[in-house]
Amino acid sequence: MKKREALLALTITSVLFGVNYSVAKGLMPHFVSPPQLMIFRLSGTLLVLLPWYWMRGAERVAPSDRLRMILSGLTGITLNQVFFFEGLSRTSPVDTSIIHTLSPMMVMVFALILIGERLTWRKVAGMAIGGAGALWLVVLAGQSATVAGTLTGNLLILLNIACYSLYLVVVKPLMARYSALTVMTHTFAWGSLFVLPYVAGSFPSLTFSHFTTGAWLALLYVVFLTTLTAFSLTAWALQHVSATAAGYFIYLQPVIASLVAWMAYGETLTASKLSAALLVFSGVFLVIYKPKAGAAKVLTSTRENG
Repeated sequence: MKKREALLALTITSVLFGVNYSVAKGLMPHFVSPPQLMIFRLSGTLLVLLPWYWMRGAERVAPSDRLRMILSGLTGITLNQVFFFEGLSRTSPVDTSIIHTLSPMMVMVFALILIGERLTWRKVAGMAIGGAGALWLVVLAGQSATVAGTLTGNLLILLNIACYSLYLVVVKPLMARYSALTVMTHTFAWGSLFVLPYVAGSFPSLTFSHFTTGAWLALLYVVFLTTLTAFSLTAWALQHVSATAAGYFIYLQPVIASLVAWMAYGETLTASKLSAALLVFSGVFLVIYKPKAGAAKVLTSTRENG
């Protein structure tokens, strides 16, 4: 049951992140700069996490785990977020989606090297099928895109997804020893500390006079849904699924983005897009599906008798 709930949490996270491409892009650079958006995102999250953490009774972190907590904050918050916002402000959401489909492959490699996570042919096949579907979908979307990506922006997004993939692997062992609230609070606290030199210079130019109602709603979405909710759901899900499976769910984000565009803006949901989405979900099924022991024994017996 917990695994099903974890998969649901990862699906919700993919929806939130999938919508975030366009929401965050709409805020930059007219309403806020990338450093200013980081200020809102991290301060808003900490204002919720810290009181909640202390009211629940601050859980003690063992000295042996402090370095891993620091690395989680550095990779998952500081570097991941800086590279994402700086990259997205220089490239298109379409290019960002394409590059983000590399994440499961990176997670798989990091997990194999750092924590010895077992790799199966079914996972490899699922990633290949899902990756093909995601790339097909974003290429179809890119045919009508008017905003071209830049080399600098794309390279920054590549660094962003590499840092996030490493974060999923680094933080995974912590989830077996601490609550999701403890891990998230320490991760965001360290990440916010490291990001201070990056955001300090943008404080003087921060102003709200030109903010519209839509901009405020978009800002609330980025801070409380994409950041606080999505990261918390991912942290909790890592207690019940592998880092590779969690990273794989990024393949759903282009699908979600396409469906949102269809529902909100009337874009045509073509047979090609439906086929691409089918590939993505088929790949997800291959990665997360595990046959029951009894079914596996029956299948083996059938093969032997046949």
